[in-house]
Amino acid sequence: MPICKSDLARLNKAKAAMKLAENADYASRGLRDARKLLKPLVEKNIAEAQYLAGSFALANEFESDAAFEKWRYDLFHKAAESGYATAQFSLGQAYDQGGDLEYEPKNLPIGFHFQRNKPIPAANGSMD
Repeated sequence: MPICKSDLARLNKAKAAMKLAENADYASRGLRDARKLLKPLVEKNIAEAQYLAGSFALANEFESDAAFEKWRYDLFHKAAESGYATAQFSLGQAYDQGGDLEYEPKNLPIGFHFQRNKPIPAANGSMD
């Protein structure tokens, strides 16, 4: 399902806030702004927003690292199942290498499926 213009604008603002957060002076503010912008998009099941939201945590946002990892895994998995290639690749890598998502051997076939189905870019950057 295509993303509407207002949701796309919100997603782009969230990306800009995350970019701002790369500057240490604005990190906390940028991530807080990004989280606020992404929340309604995550609730609408917009795959890229799910992936972006799962890529960071705010201080004191989760009870524990394990709670964050579970939430993150759920978002990445939803985004991957929606066809978002970056999430598919991240899950495939995590399952293959026991990356920074919790390693669960029973999920290896899912991870390899996501990795196998990701198009490999040509040297010129196209997907041909």
